[in-house]
Amino acid sequence: LLILACTERFPGRDGQLRRSPEPLCVSFLDVRRAHFMGKARRKIAVELPPEQKKPGVDEVGVLERAMYGTRDAALCWEAEIADLLVDGLGFEQGRSTPCMFYMPERNLRTTVHGDDFETLGSMENLLWFTSKLKERWSLTDRGTLGPPEVQGTVQEIRHLNRIISWTREGVTWEPDPRHVDLVVKALGVTGKVVTPLVKEKLEELDIDDVPLADDQVKVYQSLTMRLGYLSQDRPDLQRAVRELAKGMCKPMERHWQQLK
Repeated sequence: LLILACTERFPGRDGQLRRSPEPLCVSFLDVRRAHFMGKARRKIAVELPPEQKKPGVDEVGVLERAMYGTRDAALCWEAEIADLLVDGLGFEQGRSTPCMFYMPERNLRTTVHGDDFETLGSMENLLWFTSKLKERWSLTDRGTLGPPEVQGTVQEIRHLNRIISWTREGVTWEPDPRHVDLVVKALGVTGKVVTPLVKEKLEELDIDDVPLADDQVKVYQSLTMRLGYLSQDRPDLQRAVRELAKGMCKPMERHWQQLK
C-alpha cells in the first residue's frame, strides 16, 4: 500500500499502469476488541463459569457468538468482514489472500490484520470508508498517513511496532528503537563490536559450556525473540539471530555470550 501511495500508479485489469488523479493516503483503523467475535456459524457448547452454574444441575452454555479464543473465532470474524465489505459495500476479496480487498469504483484498497484495517485511497474516499465501518462497529481512528500538503493527514504513525514517517522527501520505515533499548538495558551492555556476529572459540572466551541458570533461560529466549522480530527490518542482524536461535531450546553460557 505504501509503494502504491508513493508512486500513485496502479496496474489496471488490462495490465496498463494508471496514475491516480488525487493524492493518495493510508488510513489506520482499529475495530475495538469487543467486536472480534462474529456470529457463531455452528453449534458450540462451553462450560459455564462458576457464578452461572446451578447447584446439582449439569448444564453447558451454547454460544451465540464465536467466543474469542475458540477455533471458530478467526473464521467467523473473517465472515463478518466479508459480509460488510463484499456484500454490503461492493469490495472484491483477494484471491491470493482473503485479507485483501479492492473497490474499483472508489479506487480503495484495504488490508486487514486481525481487527486492524489499513486502507489506501484519496482522503475523500477514506473518510467515506471510515463512516461505513463506524455504522457497523466501534472504531478507533489512529490517523491517516499522507503527504504534508493534504489536509487532515499525519506525518508519522506507529504500526505493528514500527515507525512510518511521510515527509516531503518521501516515506521512511524503521523498526521501533525501543527494541534495541530494551535488549541493551536487559543485558547491561555498554561496549560495541564491529559486527553483530563475532566468531570466537570457546576456549578463547574462557567460558564453560554449561546450561544457563533457570532465571536466565527465559531472559535469553525473550531477548532472542525480540531480536528476531527486530531483524525483519534490520537485515544486518539476521545471521546473528539465526545463531542465537540455535540455543532457544537449551541455551548455554556460550549462547549468552553470543547474545551480548
